[in-house]
Amino acid sequence: MLENRPINGTFGVINQPGGPYPVYAPYITSLANNYSLAEGYYDLSNNGCGSITDYIGITSGDVSAINSACRAGGNCNDTNPFNSLCWMAGQNIPDRIEAAGLTWRAYMENMTRPCDLKTSSDLMYQGGHNPFLYYTDIRNSTTNPTRCQDHVVPAWASGNTDGALLNDLNSPSPSNYIWLTPNICNGMYVYCPNGHNSGKSCTRTDPSIQSTCVGEGDLFLSVLVPEIMNTQAWKSNSTVLFITWDEPTFDWSDVCPGYIPNPPSPSDHCQIPGIWVGPGVKQHYASSAVYQHYSLLKTLETVWQLPSLTSNDASATPMTEFFKPPAPDFSISASPTSITVNNGTAATATITITGLNAFAGIVSLTTNSTSCTVSPTSVTVSGNSTLSCTFLTAGTIHVTATGTSSSLSHSVTVTYNVQDFTMIANPTVLTVNATTAANSTIQVEAVNGFAGIVSLSTDTTWCTLTPTGISSSGNSTLLCNQFVAGNYTVNILGTSGTLSHTATIFITVQPGSGSVGGVILQTDKLGLLLDYIPTLSLVLVVLAIGVLTMWRSRRHGDRRGFYFKWVAGQVRIFLPDT
Repeated sequence: MLENRPINGTFGVINQPGGPYPVYAPYITSLANNYSLAEGYYDLSNNGCGSITDYIGITSGDVSAINSACRAGGNCNDTNPFNSLCWMAGQNIPDRIEAAGLTWRAYMENMTRPCDLKTSSDLMYQGGHNPFLYYTDIRNSTTNPTRCQDHVVPAWASGNTDGALLNDLNSPSPSNYIWLTPNICNGMYVYCPNGHNSGKSCTRTDPSIQSTCVGEGDLFLSVLVPEIMNTQAWKSNSTVLFITWDEPTFDWSDVCPGYIPNPPSPSDHCQIPGIWVGPGVKQHYASSAVYQHYSLLKTLETVWQLPSLTSNDASATPMTEFFKPPAPDFSISASPTSITVNNGTAATATITITGLNAFAGIVSLTTNSTSCTVSPTSVTVSGNSTLSCTFLTAGTIHVTATGTSSSLSHSVTVTYNVQDFTMIANPTVLTVNATTAANSTIQVEAVNGFAGIVSLSTDTTWCTLTPTGISSSGNSTLLCNQFVAGNYTVNILGTSGTLSHTATIFITVQPGSGSVGGVILQTDKLGLLLDYIPTLSLVLVVLAIGVLTMWRSRRHGDRRGFYFKWVAGQVRIFLPDT
């Protein structure tokens, strides 16, 4: 913000060549001609207390408190000493900016240290042109004691009067809202021939100083603005510059061609320049619509969607007519943006394309994952597509869906939290005797937050599991009893919804122990007994025949017996002749 100039006239800033008024600021006039000029822009200082009224109004949306302080005897245009009557307890634009997660910084030329209340020794920095010092929640913040020191800082750096500001604009994350108060020479406040402060106010009507007063400000901007245009922030096409003055000062009809007898309250009768410059600003554009300093606040609130500070800025007209219409574009979004799903199960998200600013193109959709598909693969203007993904490995997977239409490209990310469980047996190979139970521990472990219940079963009836269900993670005991020697394979199945895993155990059952006639025989003796069973059977048969023969002989009075004889390797039974 510069000082004390109407838009045109005898003491004006933007006087066109060939007109009736002197052209003291050719560079500023070229900016107004080449970009956008608010011809009906007004201050707020009518019946106020000078410059500070406009500085407070353009940063807080209210001038009543500062004007009341001045009428009560506070010399509020001077901060050295600072009259406590002039402290402002209300909200301000930095409060709204910070609450929205945005950033701000105010740069003061010739300030020697951050948050300095005192006028500089060379008188070039005036505390009365620094509105941020007046707000108690900035200068005396109890929640952030260094707030003023962090945000209200000298503009000088690296040998450049405005080097700190330029460094900010060249940083990876420049401040969203940047304020600059020029020193009293650059700001057209004091007559400074050859850049030296003469102490003579530029508000004098002395025509001999006007070309220099206006010219020094024009020279200042002719250097600074190209430097700003060379910063990274400007080159990103996301920065606009608003140049204005606090008040017209020369506010009477014979020197101000735009003089109106009934200006909007609380404005003076003559307009002040309001110049918009930037890649996104209309070129060669001027508007006579009525605006005030409150309108700048309203513009910021509109662009950044901030709540109003007062009824003044709430009812003001935003200055959006000076901005180029946004180019046709589209947005892309996903719902949901985070999905939890079991391994091997398909999960979907809806991808929404919304055409913006009369966009009429076709958006082609792709993903960065071979495990995913989009259907349909293109959307005309606006519409939805389904992103479907099936992952075979547990983990956290970020899937990017990208929409492309000619040179436009936007992406959205959907995070898939793929869950699963693992199941292992320990041990997996066992060797036991037939009379000994085989046992193994079945270990279930959750993967990536799995919290389901795993049901356990086996493919054999001679094994049991305890317990048969495990929640998330835990162990189960497998117990197998098999009395027949041999090699066996036991499969354990764990299931939870669509998830299924198998563990396999190999069991070798060795011959154990058996019994014959109530006598315990070792394995080798039992085999020997089996070998002799045929012979023993024969002996039993012979004995039975013999007993039967003797019984019959005695019954008939024949006491003759029978006898055995080995013949040709066989045992034969002979009965005596009757």
